[in-house]
Amino acid sequence: MEISRIDQDTVIVRPLDHAITLYNAETFKDALLQVMDEGTPSVIIDLQHVTNIDSTGLGKILVFNKRLKEQERSLRLINVNHAQIKTLFSVIRLYEIIEIEGM
Repeated sequence: MEISRIDQDTVIVRPLDHAITLYNAETFKDALLQVMDEGTPSVIIDLQHVTNIDSTGLGKILVFNKRLKEQERSLRLINVNHAQIKTLFSVIRLYEIIEIEGM
């Protein structure tokens, strides 16, 4: 997991694993909690390397988004390149809840 600051108001989280699943969801959650604690107004999750997200990974993203919104902060997903993930996000209409670049 890579976390970097783009500017004063934006942090980007880049999962380097090819999946966000039950097996690595705690590591992903820990990175999100670290970002949450920093208080940055805008968070971007870059899914460029991710080819699989299961229900556990999706749940972590949804809970993180909910917590950010409660604090009037924002989440955006970028580089959703893998067809399976695009299909999943479309079927569940995730784009209605979270800003997704390119959807």
